Amino acid sequence: MSDLTRRQLLGRAAIAAGAAATMGSTGTALAATSKAAAPPHLPDPWQMFNCGAWNDSTLFTFGSAASGAAEIGEVMNLVQVVRERTGDPVNPTTAHFNILVYEWQRLAARLERRAAQAQAAGNLVSARQQWLRASTYQAQALFFVLGTSRPEREEAIFRQCEQDWMNGIGLWDVPVVQAGIPYQGLTMPAYLFRPADDNVARPTVIICNGSDGQNVDLLAEGITAALDRGYNALTFEAPGQMSLLFVQQQPMQPDWSGIIDAVVGWLAPRRDVDASRIAAVGISLLGMVLSSAAAGSTGLAAGVLEPGAYSLPLVWGDKQSLTAIRETLDAPAAVQAKVAGEVNGGLAGAWKYMTPLERWELSKRSELYTTNALLSARKGRPPSDYYALGKAILAFQYQDVLPNIRIPMFVCDNQFDEFFGPQAKKIPSMLTGLNGNQKFLRSLTEQTGTQFHDQPLGPQASQEFIFDWLDAVLG
Repeated sequence: MSDLTRRQLLGRAAIAAGAAATMGSTGTALAATSKAAAPPHLPDPWQMFNCGAWNDSTLFTFGSAASGAAEIGEVMNLVQVVRERTGDPVNPTTAHFNILVYEWQRLAARLERRAAQAQAAGNLVSARQQWLRASTYQAQALFFVLGTSRPEREEAIFRQCEQDWMNGIGLWDVPVVQAGIPYQGLTMPAYLFRPADDNVARPTVIICNGSDGQNVDLLAEGITAALDRGYNALTFEAPGQMSLLFVQQQPMQPDWSGIIDAVVGWLAPRRDVDASRIAAVGISLLGMVLSSAAAGSTGLAAGVLEPGAYSLPLVWGDKQSLTAIRETLDAPAAVQAKVAGEVNGGLAGAWKYMTPLERWELSKRSELYTTNALLSARKGRPPSDYYALGKAILAFQYQDVLPNIRIPMFVCDNQFDEFFGPQAKKIPSMLTGLNGNQKFLRSLTEQTGTQFHDQPLGPQASQEFIFDWLDAVLG
């Protein structure tokens, strides 16, 4: 069987008429919101691994070094070790994933031991730095654990990543305010970073993580930049993210207006927060979802989409299955059940033809949208209810939401964005409720080192653009 034929078969899922819906390669079909796939023509200087997913994720650790949450020398040494042990495959096997995750965890464990020793000796700055670097490296292991022979370790690795984060911020110079924000019967862990503990009311940026980022990633993606400029920075864990996903198994919600209302409701009464100058930044998937809060929440003074996007179904490759599911949303239960059985059976049949890399990618892309997809991934299986997953994906569309936004908006547009493509460029024309001075599209390019989705190699430059705009808008 030729590779082309195999890859066509890989993406087929049965739809209502019994035909097959071609998703194309899994990388195209499912890499809609993650940091894992490299652009088609990655420049040679940034080629750490032959596997695009491994390579792109590694680039984010380079960016984390700008905020002290990674060390480039440590990462480069790990890259060398992994390449030697695996042969640097383009399409890694399960055994190769095992090696990658083992080496990231081994590096993290080394730093955890050093951090504990430094903290016991009173070397608190060293301990803080080591805890945070360990959290970054555990986050790398967490990202790829679903590709290993033991995907059920996902929650345990997350807990270690989170514990390292907590240990690190526990040694912050200005104490980090930790809280639990109530929301729909849940408690969202929140972390408020402040330039000083002096009760001065300051502008505050709510930094909303994406679909697969961890708390430690936000140091480079906004926390450090905010503190350097005299802002408070608050980050939190919402449904579909971090502990609410990996521990409580709560899926991502398409409407974040209530989530942001809850966060603003906790922030606004504080003496160290200027309630009239609260902005929100949405990263990766939240560069799409945050528009729902910008339109529906009343406490925000400005918003940033980093990068901008408006439709998850548009970038989900399995268009035929999504179309079949969309057309049956209002159909009788018997029709829905018939289509669900065909869609689910088609994906189950295709699973055996997928490579380990393709299986990992499907699992990783799906796990945040439904609990079924999460639990299936941890068992090394495809989502058993692909129909429900498709229904969840269809809810992530914001073409009708963007015109309702009435606060100033900054939209990032990354050159070579491998996930959202040209969507960001279209956002300003959809912001019909704003005049020209209230919306700004910023191209993030190779020239400034801010190319690729979420600008992994240019966190400082991108934050300069964003915070200069926030300074002007918030005053």
